[in-house]
Amino acid sequence: MHETLSQKFDAVVMLTFSNWHTEMRSNRYHYATRFARHLPVIFVQPDLEEPGFRYEPTEVRGMSLLHLYSRYGWKQNGLLNAALVQRRVRKSLAWVYNFRFLDFLALRRNEFTVYHASEDYFSPAFMLSERSLNDLRTALRLSDLVVAVSEGVRDSIVERGCYGGETLVVQNGCDYKFWALAPEAVASDIQAGGRPIAFYQGGIKHMMDFPLLLEIVRRLPGWEFWFCGEVQPGLSEWSSLRGHANVKYHGKLAPEELRRLMYRSTVGLIPFVQDDLIVNRAFPLKAFEYIACGLPVVSVPIKALQPYSNVITFAETAGQFVAALEKEAPTRFSAEAIARRLKIAQSQDYDPEV
Repeated sequence: MHETLSQKFDAVVMLTFSNWHTEMRSNRYHYATRFARHLPVIFVQPDLEEPGFRYEPTEVRGMSLLHLYSRYGWKQNGLLNAALVQRRVRKSLAWVYNFRFLDFLALRRNEFTVYHASEDYFSPAFMLSERSLNDLRTALRLSDLVVAVSEGVRDSIVERGCYGGETLVVQNGCDYKFWALAPEAVASDIQAGGRPIAFYQGGIKHMMDFPLLLEIVRRLPGWEFWFCGEVQPGLSEWSSLRGHANVKYHGKLAPEELRRLMYRSTVGLIPFVQDDLIVNRAFPLKAFEYIACGLPVVSVPIKALQPYSNVITFAETAGQFVAALEKEAPTRFSAEAIARRLKIAQSQDYDPEV
């Protein structure tokens, strides 16, 4: 793989909406760090208010952040090209998450362009304007390949995005070697006893089913409910949920601290709104991270997760969630159940053993 990449390209240019320092470990993190083992990676963040660009080193060997003028158009494109000239990048692999870099995609002769569809932006849930959706369709036309995280996202790209090119479905996996439950953790943390803990990590935003969560929290006063992640501003439902005595918000944590809390928890939660976007198109990255930490998982029905029903319990109503939580809690301490979960998580490792 290394020889093939280095023969065809001299850098991977990742076009993102992200902030490397504040975003939780995401699809972009996993791909950027893996590419960096073989080629220089330039992780583009359009976050400068004034025209210009600035490189910043990262903790990942072979990867640099490129802070870039945030206004899309010809001036930004000229600055991005100047930044690549500075690094002597001539044969670029463009890896696109941010579809608004249209000038760059249309005017630069990238050796190959991949649009990575980690979300179904054509879903009404994202409330994108028709102009933005047309920009996305244009970015798709300028791409040589679309990589989608689920069959549902791929189907939306083809049907709503009018994309007729080559597609590839590559589901989200997990960084197994980082998350995997250590034997000593079983003895020290999860065997410590105390109240059972239902754990949620990820963005705390409108896609969460807050009425469902409120009912679950009310029905299980003997449980603790721990939440970690960035909170969407102005989310009144979250304020109501957080007001319950058995709900605790741990804030936005470093991955190591997040892992420590998951080791201490009893069950992992995926409590999303059950709409078309979630049920038919989503693939939550957190699912295999929970499982790698040895956690049983209770989730709303999600099509892409159905093949893993031996380690994920699906529930639709508050009553079903409560029953599933109470049923799965004792399996948190089962060596057989933990081994089964770790085996599944390892099979989804971004770095499989060869």
